[in-house]
Amino acid sequence: MKKEGEEMLKENLFKDLMFLVVFLLGLLIMFGCGSQVNTDEAVAEKEDSPNMKSSSAESITSEEPLIVYANDFTDEIGPLFEEETGYQVEVIHGGGGEILARVEAEQGNPQWDVIWMDGHASLHSLADRGMFLEGWEPENLSQLSTEGESFLPSTNAYFPTGIHAAATLAYNKDAFTAETAPTTWEEFFQLSDIVGMADPGVAAPAYPVASWFFYDMGMDEAKAMFDEMFQENRLRVYPKNGPLGSALVNGEIKAAALQEHNSYGLKLNGENIEIIWPEEGVPGSVRVAAIGEHSENIEIAKAFVEFLLDMETQNQLTQMDDTDSFFTPLAEGATVRPDREVNPNIVVPDVEWASEHEAEIKQWFADRAVQ
Repeated sequence: MKKEGEEMLKENLFKDLMFLVVFLLGLLIMFGCGSQVNTDEAVAEKEDSPNMKSSSAESITSEEPLIVYANDFTDEIGPLFEEETGYQVEVIHGGGGEILARVEAEQGNPQWDVIWMDGHASLHSLADRGMFLEGWEPENLSQLSTEGESFLPSTNAYFPTGIHAAATLAYNKDAFTAETAPTTWEEFFQLSDIVGMADPGVAAPAYPVASWFFYDMGMDEAKAMFDEMFQENRLRVYPKNGPLGSALVNGEIKAAALQEHNSYGLKLNGENIEIIWPEEGVPGSVRVAAIGEHSENIEIAKAFVEFLLDMETQNQLTQMDDTDSFFTPLAEGATVRPDREVNPNIVVPDVEWASEHEAEIKQWFADRAVQ
């Protein structure tokens, strides 16, 4: 009897132990499943949250302001963009030569996200070196005019927003009358009086001027013509269009290949000059925007380019009380200033040619300056 009692006790203890094991396993399974369900629900809730940014957006969008290098509208474009989008932008002003020099100096550590400046041949050279984002198509690209499309590269490395006269033919009315003033570029270059132009290596619009004449005449003929003018002291080259305009007003030179911003600015200020738009055309400078391939603010940079391409933005720029607003917008339907030539004949060289010969032409003028 005693033996049977011991065996029954062992059997009951074994059953109690097995029940405890099964009970504990059940608890583990129940809490494990519940934890998984809660985790899945939390993930789903997080993904559905409207405040959640995608991981890709976080990887390409910085909290730092968008940095734009520009040579015009530097005081106006930032506030307009911020008001429209809420994004912060810092616009850094510089002349065309200064911007290009800064970009070269920063190759190892670029400080810019977007370049927006005149002289698409210069930016075409940077695009050929892989400095810009390529292959992206803005939604507002559909607003580009036919003329604007002609300046768009096949890679979409940069986007044209406007074109203006890099050089109108301007003259001092004390030196000429309407009857004696030059009305063509040939007459301008043949004047015995001293004339002027801006330095192609310094001023953003000046290289488009030089490149057009070298392209139109041919390299050898253009060099021979300018050489003759330098040797006879009939041509003076000024660092930028501002000093060039001042020299025209004070009579230091009698006529100038002067950017339309400066020409119209002088006229609006009541200066004694007149503007001629030669029928054969005036050299043009195309303003383009390009996003840096290195940028960590890609999404904001894209928004900025979209903003620049928009017809309403370009209309705002052409109606500003600023001489920068003298340009032809390249968004279909955008209008020019009412006090500016409406349909001027603006000519530009082939961009591949202008890009290929940029260093040579700039160096040629630099060499003449030190002689």
